[in-house]
Amino acid sequence: MSTDIDHEVETVETEDRDHALARVEAEGDPELMLAHLEKKAQLATRYRQAVEAVLLSQTYPKDWTIQGEKACLSSAGAERVGRSFPIKIEAVTWKKEELTDQHGAGYRYIYSGYATLYDRRVFVHGSYSTRDKFLGFAHDEWKDPADINEGHIRNAAYHVFCGNAVKELLGLRGIPEEEYRRMMGATGRDADKSSTVQRGKGTRGGSQASGDDKSHQKELAETCVSFANAGFTVEQDGDGNWSLVPFSEADERPPLEVAKDICIQLSGFEGDKGYVKGKLASQLTGKWLNATLGKVRKLAESMPGEEEGPAPWDK
Repeated sequence: MSTDIDHEVETVETEDRDHALARVEAEGDPELMLAHLEKKAQLATRYRQAVEAVLLSQTYPKDWTIQGEKACLSSAGAERVGRSFPIKIEAVTWKKEELTDQHGAGYRYIYSGYATLYDRRVFVHGSYSTRDKFLGFAHDEWKDPADINEGHIRNAAYHVFCGNAVKELLGLRGIPEEEYRRMMGATGRDADKSSTVQRGKGTRGGSQASGDDKSHQKELAETCVSFANAGFTVEQDGDGNWSLVPFSEADERPPLEVAKDICIQLSGFEGDKGYVKGKLASQLTGKWLNATLGKVRKLAESMPGEEEGPAPWDK
């Protein structure tokens, strides 16, 4: 007599040798990838210490600006640091763009390209315009572009591009102040000799801000700072429309100063008796504040995400 018994059998897909090899080649051997990651973890502290040693040997306290709770490195300081690393710059292009704003006609140069350090490759840009104060502003007014050496504008844009490449590759943006002070203290140098930008604690005169105004002032100031920290300022076209554009660091202004300039530009307007100069967020109230905040919110919606010749450290 025979008995039929039904068995539930688990089906297991098999993978032939050629298939397995192709998968490992495409995805990477997990064991090798883990071993590589573990080795990087073992060396991470030594790598950070080596980068810090180069960073501090090639910069001075005056190359740094303390903004809020962050230490920001100037482009000039970043270029000196870059000479100690095998950074490769390639596919570099530049262009000149004409611009028009409430101050009249002007122009800017923009450099963009790829920067590589070891196995990391980033796209970087750097720009400088006749609206950057270091070269474009004097005697309390903007210079006529015809009075500015165009070669200086172009060179400044290139140096900003190079500085941005170094800072992006080495992670030198927005270093916490306590870390900066720790690094400076280890070398016996005085971190207090760095430039410091204090956040405003109020204004003198003007209208008293209401509760809503204070929250709107805070939002306006923080959004302008976020633009500057991301590397952008603002520009107005001939039709009066505002847009975000890359800003230059060649004038060594910290992002907070750029943020203040953004707010002043956006809050300025043409009145019945001529142009009315803009103000800082803490100085705006009522309709003027709300109108400026509206412009900033619109720009925030369009905010982008995360740009020939040898770099300075290759010369």
